[in-house]
Amino acid sequence: EMDGVLIHGTNVIVRNCYIHNNKLEGIGAHRPYNIVIENNLVEYNGRHPQFDHGIYVAGKNYTIRNNIVRFNAAWGIHCYPEIANSVIENNLVYRNHRGGIILVSKPNVGSNKIVNNTVARNGDGIAVGNGHNDIIVNNIVVNNSVWQGKKANTIHGWPDSQRESFRNKVGANVIVDYNLCYPLCEAAGPHGFSGYPLFLDETKGMYFLKRGSAAIGRGTRECISSNDFFNNPRPKGRPVDLGCFPYKYTEQFQKMRGELYFDWPYFGRGTTEFNKKPDLWKLLK
Repeated sequence: EMDGVLIHGTNVIVRNCYIHNNKLEGIGAHRPYNIVIENNLVEYNGRHPQFDHGIYVAGKNYTIRNNIVRFNAAWGIHCYPEIANSVIENNLVYRNHRGGIILVSKPNVGSNKIVNNTVARNGDGIAVGNGHNDIIVNNIVVNNSVWQGKKANTIHGWPDSQRESFRNKVGANVIVDYNLCYPLCEAAGPHGFSGYPLFLDETKGMYFLKRGSAAIGRGTRECISSNDFFNNPRPKGRPVDLGCFPYKYTEQFQKMRGELYFDWPYFGRGTTEFNKKPDLWKLLK
């Protein structure tokens, strides 16, 4: 197909879908509003490394949450040419060729949130343009490198050749804070820091936090959603973990991880990441 899901109307929900191997976008929504995109696996979409994205949206009042977006030709989540009053939260975005998340705010409107996402091993990490009252907090942004086909924006005088985990064009009243970036990035915010988050098993797509991860308990509660990636309520009175997956001690044990199948948006049963869906729960021996 051309686009896997193409949205023209308003008040639309795209939920619990497996969207893959389409010629253009996985999900496209250009100028509608009041759209919810959640609990989807979006992978291997697009052919062009500039124009074909996993999720490509523009408009206002979007909620993009709890999705796995990976192996797409260009950006994982592409909010362009402008978007307003929208939330991008609890998404795992990794190994997209050009970049993880790009958001260009509608001038003088903005008010978007990019919160508690894990963005790893993409061409670029998170890019924000025309920022206006936008909030970018509690994200893990690691091992991304600037896409070689495009000149990178600079941060605090950094040269264009500098590998960046996170970059943000100057905007009005943009809050960027409590982000873990690796390698170190000055745009992580006053409470941001660098350090490897100790994922359980990246080779299997298991970006859960291991015991001792620097991302555990380092976030802010002010901008978060009430539920986590698995739609479980966030515990009250406890510090917030960074990224899309909250730390759970029981996930370190293979017997306990099986119970999470009931909350996962799909069942991974394949053996290789390029030919079949990998088994996300089986540890390497």
